[in-house]
Amino acid sequence: MIFRQLISVARPAGGQGPDAFARHWEMSGALLDEPNQRRGGWSRAERVDDYRPEGADRGLRVCLKKAYNHKRYSLAHPLGLLTYANEVAMIEAFRGAGIQVPEVAFFAARGRRCVLATVFLEGFTPLTAFLARWQERPQQTRLQRRATIGRLAATVRRMHRARLMHNNLYPKHIFLRDSDLEPCLIDLELSRRCWLSRSCRARDLEVLNRHTPGVSRTDKLRFLLEYAGEQRVCPAVRGLWGVLSRQMRMR
Repeated sequence: MIFRQLISVARPAGGQGPDAFARHWEMSGALLDEPNQRRGGWSRAERVDDYRPEGADRGLRVCLKKAYNHKRYSLAHPLGLLTYANEVAMIEAFRGAGIQVPEVAFFAARGRRCVLATVFLEGFTPLTAFLARWQERPQQTRLQRRATIGRLAATVRRMHRARLMHNNLYPKHIFLRDSDLEPCLIDLELSRRCWLSRSCRARDLEVLNRHTPGVSRTDKLRFLLEYAGEQRVCPAVRGLWGVLSRQMRMR
């Protein structure tokens, strides 16, 4: 399934031309994060402010990701799958599950090299900014906090019910649309399908819980109630709370 998805999206966009890969590989912009290096490979992400597909009248702002020999290993891919190839497949899978994800502007791979360009999120704010605001002004942001928690819990629930696992669910990888607080999940290179629902949710919920230390116990319980689709604490919610509490104590 994953290879069929890759074949459908891996071709360069129409009008890019046969030298599109080389052009994108040489393209550069402002570094967005520290480059990753591991197992003889590397990856980096840059912001390009005037990205122009061939024939376009005006430029786009994109996140341009490039990697060399940067792979994700699993039982399904013991020799490794290029991480950005995996991300493209996961973008399609998440979108198919009704989850907001970035739009792919370009993707291509040549041997061990890989290039992915996604349209930059305009009109979105990272969850990290919301968390800081909530800590500074807890009373003034109470209604916004409750609405955001509800939206985010519903998105994570939809993801897990679709047997999808983000596998890197840090607040910096969650953006909220300014107009309606709809979450958009980014950086899906480590994401995967997960047929065991409990395994999916344990990893994602533990990472999100651990990296939101300023969120109150009441709001975390509100998140779990919305995630479980429950109005009151029940055995399922109590079990999730217990698992997260034990994991926090083990840290």
